[in-house]
Amino acid sequence: FLPFPLIIIMFIAHSFGINPILHLISSEVFPTSIRSLGYGVTLCLSTSANALQSFLFPYVLSWVDTAGCFFWFSISSFILAVYAFIILPDNRGLSLTNIERGMNQEKKTSLMQKQ
Repeated sequence: FLPFPLIIIMFIAHSFGINPILHLISSEVFPTSIRSLGYGVTLCLSTSANALQSFLFPYVLSWVDTAGCFFWFSISSFILAVYAFIILPDNRGLSLTNIERGMNQEKKTSLMQKQ
């Protein structure tokens, strides 16, 4: 009786937590011409990674115990946060059109510098 309500609560918390943020970032990263394809591939890879993580979790738990699992997830979360901070641009207050124009200008500038 208890697992089903807990699963529902988990999905509700996920919907109000990180899930919308991931969808927003994914929609801003790709240029308009390939946005739907890029978003679909990203969502497919994300779902596959989540499934793999769910599959491997019991094995990892038996190898390194609960503390090791928390340590691994903390380290990987920290590394991904640093990566996102360094790589993802700050797009606050910009429309998707302005973001795409800025990225196109950066590409043109970098191509001109290489020549």
